[in-house]
Amino acid sequence: MKQNTTLEIDLQEPPKLEDHGILDSRNITINNYLKLGALYGANDLLNPPDTYITKRARLDYGSGSDSDSGKHKSQVSGEIEVPEGYKPNIVNVTMLATSDEDLYFSFNIGGNIFEIRKNDFEPAIEIEGGHKKYHLINSQHELSVTEEIDNLASDEKLFIDIYGYESANYNTHLEVQFVALYDPSTLQYPVISSWKKSVYETLSQAHQTALREYQQQLAFMEAEEEANKRDIVDFGAPPAVNKKLILNELKKHCLAIIRNEHAGLLATDHSGAPPQFDIDNARSDGERIRFLEHAFEWDQIQYVFYPYFWAQPESDMRGWKDRFLSKHRDYTMDEFLKAGYARVVVPVREGFDAAVAYFVEHQEVFNGLGTPPIGDPLHLSIIDEIKERTDAGKGEIPVGDPWETRLPTAAVIVRNTDTLPRWRKKTGEDWTWELDE
Repeated sequence: MKQNTTLEIDLQEPPKLEDHGILDSRNITINNYLKLGALYGANDLLNPPDTYITKRARLDYGSGSDSDSGKHKSQVSGEIEVPEGYKPNIVNVTMLATSDEDLYFSFNIGGNIFEIRKNDFEPAIEIEGGHKKYHLINSQHELSVTEEIDNLASDEKLFIDIYGYESANYNTHLEVQFVALYDPSTLQYPVISSWKKSVYETLSQAHQTALREYQQQLAFMEAEEEANKRDIVDFGAPPAVNKKLILNELKKHCLAIIRNEHAGLLATDHSGAPPQFDIDNARSDGERIRFLEHAFEWDQIQYVFYPYFWAQPESDMRGWKDRFLSKHRDYTMDEFLKAGYARVVVPVREGFDAAVAYFVEHQEVFNGLGTPPIGDPLHLSIIDEIKERTDAGKGEIPVGDPWETRLPTAAVIVRNTDTLPRWRKKTGEDWTWELDE
């Protein structure tokens, strides 16, 4: 029976960044980046950097019980790592020291020299041995970075030197505040500019992913609508065809994770009329494709579909409602269309273990040695590949005696009669029937 149906395509193309006033990374702000991330489903956006960063260090001298007598001078050094894109701004110093004379300290922090004298400390407290303990609270000093003074080491470390006089025991707590560098030539903070570029690139990639999914869905819906216009009843593809479609989709997304990039980002361009591709690009892409096709046993992958609620509740593509209400005659295909996530196990072909590990770490195929020659363990013959794709035998050894299997059939017997045929069991046999004429 045929039926006429009309499918209205109600699918919105993902908006471009330009539609929201984002022409380049300079238009990214702390006020709009989260909203844009939610719009395109980008959950891995970097948080904006702080204008100020604080780092701390502690420098000690003496065991706490050493005598101050005759202790004319001492020295202790340390360093603090400078955050990339920042410069030292202010240091807060807190000290605890003992002395039996007029103690005095000289500091050199990144080329900035200042002094702390006895009068800068709290009143002394007499301790055992006639020594006095002094406590300094929050001595704050500005730090400057100039071209004349080499304040920073080549490895971006802030050097700290403390010279003590008439003190055998002291510990010092330093709290250094770093401020983001400012480039007057561009009127920008480099750390802010770098963050904006990172966010913009992430949003651009998210938009491209959403656009590809939209185009795939649109093509599917247009094909379905065209079939309906031709007055064709679509009973759906056979389960075997659906299974191949499912496996191909799972394979596509597994490859995106393995390659750390989505499909369609290879170098070879197949556009033009007639299409002419760059030969060097085709060879390079072909070597990569060949490795990824051969290194895994794609026909042996195992998978489990997880429920719809692991997907985003609200989505322009397929939210909870669309997945929950999805219906398909093929049970496996129905589970695939409803799934919010999937767990997939992809076996590595025997002999390719080391090559796959090398690719995951370096993103270079065939251990970085190029396409293997015939006879190499990593060379897969095209004959073997064809056999695998056509389900040819692999030298299996039968175990036990074969047995007969009978399956029901949908065949129709054409008879010149209006009565149904009658069957009877053949005498002396259990499973043989004959037509009762």
